[in-house]
Amino acid sequence: MGFLKKEISDIKSSTANLTKDVNSLKTEVSDLKKAGVNCEKKVIALEDDLVEARLAISDLKMQLQLKEQQGRLNNLEITGLPTTKGENLYSILHSIGVKVGIPIAPTDIDFVHRVRRFQQKPATEQGPASEPPAII
Repeated sequence: MGFLKKEISDIKSSTANLTKDVNSLKTEVSDLKKAGVNCEKKVIALEDDLVEARLAISDLKMQLQLKEQQGRLNNLEITGLPTTKGENLYSILHSIGVKVGIPIAPTDIDFVHRVRRFQQKPATEQGPASEPPAII
């Protein structure tokens, strides 16, 4: 009889331990589910932020293109003028303005510089002399 009581006591103890372990596992699973839900919410929020950021970037790119286009709106390109050492592009522009009857004051010019031309033909087909850089 003592042996059976010991066995029953061991079974009750094991059952109590198993119940405690199962309850602990249930708590852990519940916590993991909550963490998963929180992660899903964060992912959704980050995806929304990403969509907003992409729209903002797209808008900023368009604004930049418009600003660049506005910056080029008053550009004037003069080609074919030979380059001379120590040239003053402001005085060259003033001389051109006088010759065409449109006075150009230094305050009318924001920037003036020479820009190397893009070669469309290979050097061998272009001939011995290439065009001088354009004045912009």
